[in-house]
Amino acid sequence: MLSLSIGAGGAPMKTELTQQARRFDWVLKGLPRGPRNPFDVDLFSYDEVAVTPTVGALTAGWLLLVPRITACCMADLGIPLRQRVILIAGEVRDAMKVFPGRTVLFEHGARRVGSATGCGVDQAHLHLVNMENDLMKSVVSGDPDFHWAPVSASDPWKEIDRDLEYYLISDFRTAFVSYSVTGKSQYFRKAVARELSRPTEWDYRLFTNEQNARTTTTLLDAGNRRRSAA
Repeated sequence: MLSLSIGAGGAPMKTELTQQARRFDWVLKGLPRGPRNPFDVDLFSYDEVAVTPTVGALTAGWLLLVPRITACCMADLGIPLRQRVILIAGEVRDAMKVFPGRTVLFEHGARRVGSATGCGVDQAHLHLVNMENDLMKSVVSGDPDFHWAPVSASDPWKEIDRDLEYYLISDFRTAFVSYSVTGKSQYFRKAVARELSRPTEWDYRLFTNEQNARTTTTLLDAGNRRRSAA
């Protein structure tokens, strides 16, 4: 199955969709829902991305932003779309104030289909999660094998090396990228699990945490209704 993708510099290219990429086929088609409940539901109505609960959320208030075009990572998107996605992420962060803590954005930046860096999901996506602990500080200072470089929070992908896989984390004020130890599957999920004192529960395949997805949907729906009425 072939679909248009956006490559370096924003040029379209053809990419073969794998089974995991087809998991987000409903997003690429612009549909409001997919086959897997309670995860495959678009909680907002943006043209550029779907905003969904994530499989394996260790806490309520954990979302994915999934572009509606095929790409391996966010850095493969064109500049206007990247900047639009950051603006959308900021709007979603405002809606996530119904959850405790502060919102952190992160990405496992795979460059090829089947890469372990992409955690088995062959479609670009961003994670947004609310944490009461300082996840970014823990990540950036917590592993001596990782070397983190500061990048612009307004378009962190502009400064990312086009040939390298990467990990990206941001609190919307500052952002950091690392290329040093790519190929670690679910790297940030493991960090979140440690921060929540549940270090063995990081694998979304084993711990789907459906109730956290339902709670995320319920609280966001209620919060958005209140915002609309204000």
